[in-house]
Amino acid sequence: MTDHAHAAPDIIEPMVRALGLKAAEGGEFFGSRDGQPLVLAVIGWDPPAVLFKVRVNTTANTPVPLPKALTDLAGTRVVNVSVENGYGWLTFYDLRRVSAQDVLPRLDDLLSALRSQGLNLAPQCVSCGRGGLEDVTYRDGSVTWMCSDCLAKKEREKEIADEQRELRAPPWGIFLPLAVVGSALCWALVWFLFDLLFVVLKTDEISAPGEVMVLAAVVVALPMGISVGYLTRKSRISFVLPAHVAAPLLMLGAAIVGEGLYLSYVIFRKVGILQLAVAIRALPAVFKAYPEGMAGLKVMLLVMTMLVSFGVAKITKPPLKLKI
Repeated sequence: MTDHAHAAPDIIEPMVRALGLKAAEGGEFFGSRDGQPLVLAVIGWDPPAVLFKVRVNTTANTPVPLPKALTDLAGTRVVNVSVENGYGWLTFYDLRRVSAQDVLPRLDDLLSALRSQGLNLAPQCVSCGRGGLEDVTYRDGSVTWMCSDCLAKKEREKEIADEQRELRAPPWGIFLPLAVVGSALCWALVWFLFDLLFVVLKTDEISAPGEVMVLAAVVVALPMGISVGYLTRKSRISFVLPAHVAAPLLMLGAAIVGEGLYLSYVIFRKVGILQLAVAIRALPAVFKAYPEGMAGLKVMLLVMTMLVSFGVAKITKPPLKLKI
């Protein structure tokens, strides 16, 4: 980490304290300034960069006349200002190139410009109009004025929407075990076919360029990793473990069972005994006895499937967020 990255908290933390903001998830802070709800999001550490989101009373893309001090700064491409999607946006892309003493005054410039255009929110519930609210409400990256009764109503509406969505959704919880079992069978089949290749070619050794072996591993890893990663994210297991953690673990289990199936086939072919449990218990000793090239191929395929399942589980669309 560079010296600039180490210095970033020294720049951002005083701003958070000066604004009296509260910490939220994902490097965000929320609160209000002069009665206007806002979010401060840390979007970079090296260089230090922050984004202010100020809630406004329109969702339209609205041109707002800005003070000269703010437009001059925006012209340097260090700062960007816009009003769209229900927020006034003020982004500082590199706080090293802006004096720390200039950040809050420029935020106040934006707040003043929004007020002059009647875009500011009054400190009253945006749903029922109840006044006397002391704290803004923050949920899933959004901030506004909302009373506790309306927030509870919104949360209940989201619960109902989630329940209805689950009723309409396919039974992911059934498909996930099938994907894991299918991946185990696919693993065993790959190595069975690999053995068969030696028999067909009547050779004890096959050489191929490394790029070909990697490409073959990718082709095999993609369907297994994608199916397990996607279905893990969609199933209820995501509520027990983070999906991107559970998916690689399930993929590892599938590979172990698949390797056990393959070894059971090898044992059966040699001595006529079919015992999956015995084969799985023998895996550590057998793996050590594999030729170096074979062991390397198996490790490479395992790592690829786990990485694919991790990535797919990470990027698959998460559950609905609460909109306030």
